[in-house]
Amino acid sequence: PEYLPNPRPKRGQELSIMLDGEGSTGIVWATLSPAEANGLLQEHNFLDEDEEDFFTGRKNLIFVMDLRVDEEHRGQGQGTQLLLEAIEDVPEVWLIAFNEHRSPVPFYLKHGFEVIQRNRHDQALMRRRV
Repeated sequence: PEYLPNPRPKRGQELSIMLDGEGSTGIVWATLSPAEANGLLQEHNFLDEDEEDFFTGRKNLIFVMDLRVDEEHRGQGQGTQLLLEAIEDVPEVWLIAFNEHRSPVPFYLKHGFEVIQRNRHDQALMRRRV
C-alpha cells in the first residue's frame, strides 16, 4: 500500500500505522538493532568515523527512525498515540529530531526526552529513559 515507507521495514524493525477510513494518517518506524542505530548516528554526523559502537552491547532500547503525522491530522494527539505505543515498556528510547519544517524538539521534550547532542545541522539527538 502507498502508506508504507520506502524502503520497507525489515527484520528487527517495527512499524505502526494509524489509519482512518481513507488511508494512513501517520506512522512510527523504529529499530531494535544497535548496529542500525549506530549507522544512523554516523550518517547524521553524531559520531566520528572511529566511533562506531555507541549502541553495541546495549539491551532493551529502541531507536525511533521516523514519526510522521499527516498535516491535516496534526494537533489531534495522533503523534502522541503513535509514539507511546511504539515505546511502551521500553526503558531506553533514542531518536534524531530533524528540523525540516519546524522543530519537533518541544514535542519530544513534552514526552520525557532530553537533548543529548546537536550536530552541525542543528538536528538533535534525544533520549528518553524510564
